[in-house]
Amino acid sequence: MMMMLMKDDEQMVIDVVSEYIDKMPLANTPEVFGLHPNAEIGYYTSAAKEMWSHLTDLQPQTGHTA
Repeated sequence: MMMMLMKDDEQMVIDVVSEYIDKMPLANTPEVFGLHPNAEIGYYTSAAKEMWSHLTDLQPQTGHTA
């Protein structure tokens, strides 16, 4: 009987933790990390600049100069 009670308690803890996790937001917004919402703007601006830099580096290079 004691063993069954322990299993029920463990299952209850698992259920509570699972419900808590299910309620968490799926997107990692700045608020999740305690940041101001505008922090996301800076991150995306920086990421876009870096992406464009890499894309221009991938363009074919020619020996011809104008």
